[in-house]
Order: sequence, then C-alpha cells, then structure tokens
Amino acid sequence: GRIVIADEAGPTAGASAEIAALVTEDRETFEALKAPVQRVCALQVPIPYGPGLEDHVFPNRDKIAAGIRLVME
Repeated sequence: GRIVIADEAGPTAGASAEIAALVTEDRETFEALKAPVQRVCALQVPIPYGPGLEDHVFPNRDKIAAGIRLVME
C-alpha cells in the first residue's frame, strides 16, 4: 500500500516519473495506496563533477530512509 521510488536521475522525465505515473494511472493500484507515492531523486540541477557535490545531489541512504519514514507516517 506504499511506494518509494529511488532514482539517480532527476525527477523530470526519468524512470521514477514513469513508474509514479503507471502506479497512479491504474485505478486498482491507486486505490490500494495508503500514502502518496514518494520519489527520492537527484536534485534538478546539472550533475556536478566533484565528489562532495555529487554526494549532495544524488539520493543516498539517509534520503531514501527519510522517504520511507514519510510514507509510513
């Protein structure tokens, strides 16, 4: 009844957007949801080259765990 989609791509026109669309467009699946679909994606910015900045842009364990906690509330 809950879904969290983690994707290293940005939120626009990526796999997470397509999966979220499929889930919400199917009536039976949508009605089974107990919480809104939560996407944990890269920030909508140009991908940086530096490792420190990459760590900020891409989803990590903490961001994914936060998304999971959000849908479990």
